[in-house]
Amino acid sequence: MKLEKSEERGDLLVTGGAGFIGSALVQQLMTEDDGAVVIDVDSLTHAGNLESLESVSSSPRYHFERVDICDAKSIRELFERYNPDRVIPLASETQVDRSIDGPAAFIQTNIIRTYTLLERARKYWTNLCGSVKERFRFLHVSTDEVFGSLGPTGHFSETSPYSPNSPYASSKAAADHLVRAWRISYDLAVLLTNYSNNFGPLQVPEKLIPLMILTALEERALPHIRRWSKRPRLALRGGSLRGHPETTYCGQSRRGLLIKFVKDRAGHDHRYAVNPSKITEGLGWTAVRVSNPSYYQTVQWYLANLSWCGRVMDCTYHGERLWVSS
Repeated sequence: MKLEKSEERGDLLVTGGAGFIGSALVQQLMTEDDGAVVIDVDSLTHAGNLESLESVSSSPRYHFERVDICDAKSIRELFERYNPDRVIPLASETQVDRSIDGPAAFIQTNIIRTYTLLERARKYWTNLCGSVKERFRFLHVSTDEVFGSLGPTGHFSETSPYSPNSPYASSKAAADHLVRAWRISYDLAVLLTNYSNNFGPLQVPEKLIPLMILTALEERALPHIRRWSKRPRLALRGGSLRGHPETTYCGQSRRGLLIKFVKDRAGHDHRYAVNPSKITEGLGWTAVRVSNPSYYQTVQWYLANLSWCGRVMDCTYHGERLWVSS
């Protein structure tokens, strides 16, 4: 049966909407005055937190569904109930150290769940017609880590060869290939984006920036140093998202520098940098260099929300390195 939809509002189904990037996207979508309904599908793992969505939770345009996207039957029912025009899968395992400790969860979440959602989206899209079918999009969010490690110069681009070095990066690369195959084999309208590292308020404290803030508060050694780039806004009009600014993060206390150099983890990538020319030329996006005010605002948010950090911290995790090379 062909599905017709009279509304022109462009409803969205977002998986992982209670996560860090997902909650920021959902809140931004809810500020857009186009009447679109946002369906947030999240299984609420350690990285999912509904507190991040309190500002929109009472809106009639926001619907939360606690569903594991590996559950094909439940996903089918959600598509049939809401008839989304756009699908944005953000449910993902993302911590590289966790992937080294336990790769199975990354295979299940990043590959199997991508396949499950792709197949449901394909079957749903096949039964659409007219303008509804034309405007349907499946926006897949990936990472620059699928390209591996750069040398001291140069940038990744859309034509860079895949060379993932961690279980996390490999699982994301596999998902990318599935998305590409569904576009080539089935003509599904997909968009593929590759992001750099992200930071800001409401990020789970196992991630580098909040972890460094909380560790520095205790004047403990900061066991990392890394180049960082600010995340660009999600786009649904096509193209691949790229950002190129690089910044070095470090820490200091009354006792001096807190940096403690540690042995690299297995398969460590020494440098990432991406060329944003495609999105700049195609969508008019401009890279914004990560600045001291960006870090300052993030630090200030965590200082003002230490109780939040305590509530969302995994009770099995206490700020230590999740993987230590032998």
